[in-house]
Amino acid sequence: VTEGVTGNRVGYNFEFIDELFDRPAYLTSFSTENDLLSQWRGYCPGGGYALEFGGQDLATSVSKHSDCLMLVCDYDISEQKEYLNSVVLELIKIITYLVKYGADNEKKLLENINNMNLLVLSTLIHKNRSYFEENEVRLACQSVIREKRFRVKNSVLMPYVTVDFDVNSISKIIIGPMSQQELAKEGLLHFLKSLVNNEKHHLKRLPEVEVSKIPLRLI
Repeated sequence: VTEGVTGNRVGYNFEFIDELFDRPAYLTSFSTENDLLSQWRGYCPGGGYALEFGGQDLATSVSKHSDCLMLVCDYDISEQKEYLNSVVLELIKIITYLVKYGADNEKKLLENINNMNLLVLSTLIHKNRSYFEENEVRLACQSVIREKRFRVKNSVLMPYVTVDFDVNSISKIIIGPMSQQELAKEGLLHFLKSLVNNEKHHLKRLPEVEVSKIPLRLI
């Protein structure tokens, strides 16, 4: 570890710092665009549904998890470099503090480790500008406590973790371009109403349902 002010090396080796940077991060991607042709084409070319969340409702729900962050993606390379520089400087400050005082105060040590974890996690706001039209918002989770699970995607095993959220933060469901939109809307409304009327289900209010305004082209 290098002392942040003088640049002199100090003796204590914080192995957890290496472990911190090696921790896997888990992402769920959202978009502020609720009816974007490229998204429908990319994720459900045969027809599908988009869930719209009330931004503040979802943020409030996620804020209960200390190992998760909501991140608005930044597509500007100059802003990305500036932000990374600020993160590195902040990490140096925290490491310098830990070198001097961390071993004497366990509570402060854990607090600073958590702050480092969130700082590293926050760098996941960066994305190539080629994807700017997506206006992506990410839910990022970096935890060694949560149970790791696996699913199959394109014949590849993908690890993931689960994060609880309030299902009532779903404010709208958009039905994508498909040949039977109105029929799909009618069936979905019946399904949602059955959930709301079920006292044992967590859904207590009916989300708005609408169909995509993008015309369907079948070739």
